[in-house]
Parts: sequence; C-alpha cells; structure tokens
Amino acid sequence: MEKLSELSVASMDIESMTVQVHLEPPVRQQGGILYGTIDEASLGGHLKKVQKPIMIAHTDKITIDEGNEDVTVFTAVSDAEEDIYAMMRSYWAHVKSQQYKTQQLKTEIATPLFQLISSYKTTHFEVYQQWCAENLVEPDGRLITKAWYQSLPGQLEKRLRRLVVDYNVFSFYGSGYDHVLLESYLVPYLFEKKMSPKMEKKGNKVSQIRTKIGVCFRDITKMLATSTNLRSFGKLFNLEQVKAHFPFAILNSVQVLKDRHLPTDLSKWQSDLTGSDKITQHEVDEAQRLFRQAKCKNLGDYLKAYLKLDVIILYKATQEWRRTLKEYVKIDFVEAKKIYNFESEQFGWIEGRCGKEADWNIFPQQQSSVSTLARRNER
Repeated sequence: MEKLSELSVASMDIESMTVQVHLEPPVRQQGGILYGTIDEASLGGHLKKVQKPIMIAHTDKITIDEGNEDVTVFTAVSDAEEDIYAMMRSYWAHVKSQQYKTQQLKTEIATPLFQLISSYKTTHFEVYQQWCAENLVEPDGRLITKAWYQSLPGQLEKRLRRLVVDYNVFSFYGSGYDHVLLESYLVPYLFEKKMSPKMEKKGNKVSQIRTKIGVCFRDITKMLATSTNLRSFGKLFNLEQVKAHFPFAILNSVQVLKDRHLPTDLSKWQSDLTGSDKITQHEVDEAQRLFRQAKCKNLGDYLKAYLKLDVIILYKATQEWRRTLKEYVKIDFVEAKKIYNFESEQFGWIEGRCGKEADWNIFPQQQSSVSTLARRNER
C-alpha cells in the first residue's frame, strides 16, 4: 500500500504575470472576459490587477525516478489568451499521461493482491449460487454484490481499485492561487472533454478540483498549520533544496522572460501577492548565485529553475509529511477520502475510509511525541 500511495502523489506550481485589465462597467455588465482574479486590488478608474498563467511545473514519482528531467515545465509562448489556454491543454495532456503511467505501474504492483481477492470473490459468489440452488431461491445479483462489497475482502478490493486510479496533484496554497487559475483556464476545458470536474469552494477559494478519471488537484496547506510557508515546510524535513526568490514585480509579460539579467533594485523583488517580508540584499545575492549555477541565459531560464526547485521541495516534503502522519496517527491522506484543516494540534474533521464523518482529536496534549511534531510544524 505504501508504494501505491507514493505513486499517487504529484506536485505542481503555477507562476503568473500580473497585468492591468480595463474593466469598463458597460462591457462588464454585458459579460466581458472573466479572468482568474487572485487579489482584489484596483488601480484608479476601471483598471484592475489580475493574474494570468505564464508557466506551469509538474513532477511525480515516475518523473523523478526517470532521472534526466526531474520536473516538466510548460510555458506560454505569448501573452495572448489562446496561447495560455494552449499551455493549459498541454499541461492537462501531460497530467493524464502521467496518471496512466502510474496506473499501469500500480496495477502491476497490486496484481498479486488482486488475484488473492479474486479467489475470495469467486468463492463468495459460488457459495451464494449453491445456497440459492439448495433452497430453490432466485439469485439476486444486486444483493450478493452489495454483500461482497460490505465484506472485508470486498472493501479491500474497492479501496485498492480507487487507489490504483487516484492521482493527487498537490500545490502549496493552491486554494487561493493555483486552483483559482485552473478554475479559469483549465476547468472549462475539462467540462468540454467530459471530465466532469467537481470543485470544492469556500468563497473565492478553490480547495479541490476532482475529475471522474481519478486526477485530483489538492492543496497541501489544508493539512498544515496556517503559519507554514513552503520554505519552512521543506526545512521541517531537512531537505537539501531551499526555496529561492524571484522578482515577481517585473513579471507582467511573457516578453520579460527574455531579459538577460536579474534586476538589482530590491523593490523589484517584492511580490504584491505574497505579502511576505521585504527581501534582503543577501537573498538577492542567493538568487544571483542560483542564476549562475543553473547556467541561466535569461529570466525565463531562471523562472524555470525557480519553479523546478519549488515543485521538488513541495513533492519531497509532501511525501515526508504523508509518511510522518501515517507513522504517528495511522492515516495516509492519499488513501483517506478527505482530510481537512490541520491546525493547532488538530484535524478539524476526517471523512475516513468508511465514508462517515467523525470528529478526531488527532494530536492530544498528552501524546508528547506527536504534540512535539505538531509544534515543530507550526514553527
């Protein structure tokens, strides 16, 4: 089961450009164009800041094991909406391809267990057929099938089959950023392709996007303390990779990616979206070192290196967090159907393996080892 869960985890990150869009009232009242709006800032008159995807990075167990390219990156060729949609379509094709590869591999791994379950299943139906014949009762296929899936082997089969097709693509704070962009630029395409996407929303945040084929975009921060950022998430598990910095203030067009040097002005490195502390000269120097180490020729190369680093940190930390929770509280958030908000030494509630809601006090104060883990994560 551990190997199947490991293969069911992927990570992704989207970087976007900040553009100012005219939203004149007469046009908007008649429909206008809907953008993936991340913040509510407005600039005089009818100008509004919106985010438009410019680059997407993705990785999973198979990609990392293949060695050469540990992250796959997709880039919009221009600022045009059709090129952004084309990038999203290419990304979705890649996600489906990776899901298929992992499904094949997981099926191969689970085959011995499926064969064992099949023998139990055959016996289950044979015994029922024999009983019906002996008691002159008309067999009820629906009844015996329901009875099978209520048995332990039947529940195991159902759970295994779901785990084989599940492909969880985790993002960091995707509910307020990446998923919002996916809602605008990918979800319409998923409806067009009859993927039956289902979104879990709270206000303007999109917690999860699930498709009928088993691909699910999830937000790992729903299982972390609210104060956790990606940098501290990686440090929690002593990863060798450290989150880098990027001058998002200048990222307002695909053309900017052709710039051959990183800016030296500190104000260009402050992001309006993150609201994080102001970047220091030391951190800018770190970015310059990464630019040289990655042999970047322009800002586009550096953004790819930055994105790859983020996605690798997210993937590795998510896997470690999954294993840690499984060790301490015996719950794998890939296997479990839903797990919501882990904050202040508690999960809010868990819809567990039996599909029933239950209140779980996961991290009671008296369990010192687990409580320590929770406090470490909050820091």
